[in-house]
Amino acid sequence: MLSIKQTMQVRCTLFVDNISRELPMIEEQDRKLEKEVLDQFNTKKPDIMTFIFDMLAKAMTIYPTRQTSDLPRMTNYAMV
Repeated sequence: MLSIKQTMQVRCTLFVDNISRELPMIEEQDRKLEKEVLDQFNTKKPDIMTFIFDMLAKAMTIYPTRQTSDLPRMTNYAMV
């Protein structure tokens, strides 16, 4: 039987392997330096954070009114 740490390592490896197989090769003319990618990300970061916090605020207003008749396994996590 695998320990929790070993299980997580296996899951992470499978997840990373799956992503790497699904991503297409970036054509040479479309490749960018890390600095360019980070500059573009940092430019968009305020919009991304705004979206995340807006969704979180909306979820927090909906959460208290949420009801379910069937309680799944690990119910506390399912309710979040």
